[in-house]
Amino acid sequence: MHWDFTPYAWPLLASGVLSVALAVLALKRHPAKGALAFASLEFAVAVWAIGYALELSSAALDQKLFWASVQYVGIVSVPVFWFVFALRYGGKPVRPWSPTALLLILMPVVTLMLAWTNRYHLLLRRDVVLETVGDLTVISKTYGPWFWVHAAFSYALLAMGTLVLVQETFRSSRLYRAQTVALVLGAVVPWISNAIYLTGHSPVPGMDITPATFAISGVAIALALFRYGLLDLVPAARDAVIASLSDGVIVLDDRSRIVDVNPAAEHIINLSSSEAVGRHASIIFADFASDLSQCWKASDARAEITLGSGNEAEHYDVRVSPLFDERELLTGRVILLHDVTERKLFEQQLTYVSTHDPLTDLYNRSYFEDEMDRLGDYDGPVGVVIVDVNGMKATNDRFGHPAGDTLLRRVATMLKAVFRTNDIVARIGGDEFAILLPGANETGTTTALNRMRRALAAQRELQQSERISLSMGSAVAPSGGAIRRAFREADASMYADKERHRAANGISPDPRLN
Repeated sequence: MHWDFTPYAWPLLASGVLSVALAVLALKRHPAKGALAFASLEFAVAVWAIGYALELSSAALDQKLFWASVQYVGIVSVPVFWFVFALRYGGKPVRPWSPTALLLILMPVVTLMLAWTNRYHLLLRRDVVLETVGDLTVISKTYGPWFWVHAAFSYALLAMGTLVLVQETFRSSRLYRAQTVALVLGAVVPWISNAIYLTGHSPVPGMDITPATFAISGVAIALALFRYGLLDLVPAARDAVIASLSDGVIVLDDRSRIVDVNPAAEHIINLSSSEAVGRHASIIFADFASDLSQCWKASDARAEITLGSGNEAEHYDVRVSPLFDERELLTGRVILLHDVTERKLFEQQLTYVSTHDPLTDLYNRSYFEDEMDRLGDYDGPVGVVIVDVNGMKATNDRFGHPAGDTLLRRVATMLKAVFRTNDIVARIGGDEFAILLPGANETGTTTALNRMRRALAAQRELQQSERISLSMGSAVAPSGGAIRRAFREADASMYADKERHRAANGISPDPRLN
């Protein structure tokens, strides 16, 4: 073979080498869906570019025609692999053995066979001669009918693949939009140059600059590959995974501004993606500024927030995790909102069961004891009231234990109505109740007992058998440290009141007082 090397071959060789490098890196570093199609696309570009460089550097016509035929391996493959790659990127892969797949195989194979046998039918090119244009010696030709069929097929694949990417551009969040724009740019530039060449307006007369412009395409795709993480998680895959999560996902930039939210997060923060994107996270969570203040500053943080109130309250575990680039610089954060409402309700239920009496719904003895310990450091008076139900045993013996249970619930209802909401009202025994009144001195405690006596007196309209009868005693601890002594005094006072009640009703004394 005779060579007449030209400087115009250098950009083509550079484009080919870059394409091979991108293909190898895609296969080695990105074993994701679409990586094989992307690598195949870049290998095809390399064949086209290097083949054209060798064509331009060949001296004889037959030698140029040989390398022109070699180029067709890349020429027929590039649009096909581009189309397949775009579909995979958009989450619409070609199904094996489908009509589309068969067409994508058949058209390139037919065109390639016609390229290598063109001298017998002239369907691709005719009137082939050498022509010197400036410093270049190129093949002058007239395109045959099948060339235009192949061109139409190639441009159709280009258009459809690019349309898929354009749709992704509008559909993707801001986080992925730059990635998709880079891909569209990488696709359009070479084909614009190809259209310029076919219409006879090449900036280098007689030279097809399409393979050289694939270097620009390679740079754009490399930008998407390494700067935006192409194939790490394509938008379609991201949509399928992130959108299906029941947990809320919010992506922040390095200034804690929202750049992406998934549907679950939209529901949680009650804002659409378009309303949330661009706002600072602290604004979205303004009601929880104190709880989350450190989350927008720390690289990794956790907190818990409650949205709503009452039965409509929703509890979320908030996890803020950092995002780093390849230089280990912080580029943003991901907020994960995990619904822990059921767990919270279960914990609350366990706490309630462990601290409350199941029959009366009042606090139980264990909780009452803990409260006396907790108030041990209370710097102020604490009133203590002990209440015992009179005639409880007689009620159980005469009417049965269900009637006794009903009586205890009625007493509990009366106690909750009489005492303050911040008073600790508990059932500490079978028919015995106790109340702690934080901050109540002698006057306050006596006032509370008088309210209780008035509530009992208000039962005059009820039949004797339906009236509640209670024995009560009280004492006041001057400070929290004296609560247990006041409890014993109130208990003794209650038993003294019970004996007075027994004596008034002709009942023998309680043997426990002997």
